[in-house]
Amino acid sequence: MNKYQDNSFLYPRKTIRGAFLNFILNNVFFIKLKRILFYPFTQLQLTSDITNVVYLNWMIPIQNITHLLPKDVKLKTYENNVLLTVLTYKHGNFRPGFLNYFKHLFASPLQSNWRFYVENNQDFGLRQPTVFFIKNCIDEPMYAVGSRVASNILQTHLPQTFKHTVAKNKIITEIQPGISNAPDLYTEVLFAHSWSIPAVFETITSDREKLIALICNQDAAIAAQMNEGDYAVGNIELKFQLSEIKPLQVSIVESNWLKDIIEGADCFAFLIPQVRLTTLKEKILKPK
Repeated sequence: MNKYQDNSFLYPRKTIRGAFLNFILNNVFFIKLKRILFYPFTQLQLTSDITNVVYLNWMIPIQNITHLLPKDVKLKTYENNVLLTVLTYKHGNFRPGFLNYFKHLFASPLQSNWRFYVENNQDFGLRQPTVFFIKNCIDEPMYAVGSRVASNILQTHLPQTFKHTVAKNKIITEIQPGISNAPDLYTEVLFAHSWSIPAVFETITSDREKLIALICNQDAAIAAQMNEGDYAVGNIELKFQLSEIKPLQVSIVESNWLKDIIEGADCFAFLIPQVRLTTLKEKILKPK
């Protein structure tokens, strides 16, 4: 399997505990069994009051990413380009919705989602705007392992280190994967006073608000499973104010994982200060 497509779980360091988790979480029998035993958890509504959501967006030639896509997934194209989005944020007491009263008992991990935008969502029984996850990582071991056990949609990776730091005039994000299958990333983005959108994004729309709405308003997600031909499908609800979104200026973007994909393409970045995230039911299916 190509390294970009490999979403099997690898603990970020060589330890006995890591070897055990690698064996269990990637075991085909365990994966089939957990879909039965933990099915009720996939139907739970999870919620989080997330903050400092940094969106990094690139328009890249579709031939650069064909190796990332299973044959069943078709992406939206704009003059032979596709939209890639990396968003990183801090959770706010990520918990089951029915435990909102006890939300302060739950942690607020960092998370980063890497995704494309799906054209043939109807093949997966979806009508709403849909994204295809290629990578997900989170910095809390319990949440990373828990999502692997009790969910199918995220296939979360646990990096060796993960930082998402807000300074006075910039936000620094750093993901170091160790030996895990998490992607590497180092970015510095500055708070900007005005919008500067690369011209290539005009192939989507020249209207800034419509462009941001298209990038942000994604109501469903799909993820390929280890069993070829199987996909997890989940629904997402994001509540935020478009008027609160702020422009960012990209100062540094470094990533060995992204390097050959973006090939120096201009990055369009912005910040959503606060979002109420709700994840809804998920299921496993084969596309039509």
